[in-house]
Amino acid sequence: MLGNEIGENCFILEDNTLQPFTKIGNNVILWSGNHIGHHGEIHDHVTFTSHVVMSGHCSIGPYSFLG
Repeated sequence: MLGNEIGENCFILEDNTLQPFTKIGNNVILWSGNHIGHHGEIHDHVTFTSHVVMSGHCSIGPYSFLG
């Protein structure tokens, strides 16, 4: 993972794509098959259900739920 940062207590299932330079906070859940775009940031306590697409240069705030 080129330049990526992943916080503590994260739960990342199969078939997730993390493009370069993404930042994942603490206590994040990425269910199956998501796409996290380049230079994106996911803050603490966020949940992604299956097959969510996040474009590059986006920021997802704390305690968000995407499905």
